[in-house]
Amino acid sequence: MPAVTISDGDECGDCLAFDLADILETLAPWIGISEWRCAGVECFGPGADAIHAIDDDCRRVSSDELLRLARNVLQTIDGYFYAYEPANPKPWLAIRAVDGACFDVECVELVVIETLRWRFHSVSNFPPDGGFYLNDC
Repeated sequence: MPAVTISDGDECGDCLAFDLADILETLAPWIGISEWRCAGVECFGPGADAIHAIDDDCRRVSSDELLRLARNVLQTIDGYFYAYEPANPKPWLAIRAVDGACFDVECVELVVIETLRWRFHSVSNFPPDGGFYLNDC
C-alpha cells in the first residue's frame, strides 16, 4: 500500500514545522466519516490528556473530535492513529508519529498520499518495499 514519511522541519531545523492536526486538516475531504483509534500515544499540550484518555480507554472517536483535540496538542512525539470506515473492521488509513522527528502515513487510497506529497515539502516513500501498518491490524 502507498506509504510516505513526512519530515518538514521548522526554520531552525530543531523540530517539525507541523503536527497531527496539519495532517488531519489536509486529509479533511477523505476522513469525514471515519472513526479513529489511537495506540501508544505520547504528546503534550492542552489536548494531550484527552488524547491519552482515548488511547487508554481503547475508544474510537470521530474525525471532528480527533481534529479538535489535535489542534490543542503542541507536539505529538509517538503514537499510532488508525482511521476506520463505518462497519469495516480494518483501518483504511494509518498515521504514526515517530520520536517527534517525522510522521509515517499509509493509506489504501493513492490520492490521499499524493495530496500529502503536494501539501508538505519533505516527503519520502516509506518503506521502500511497501506498506507497514494496515496489514498488521
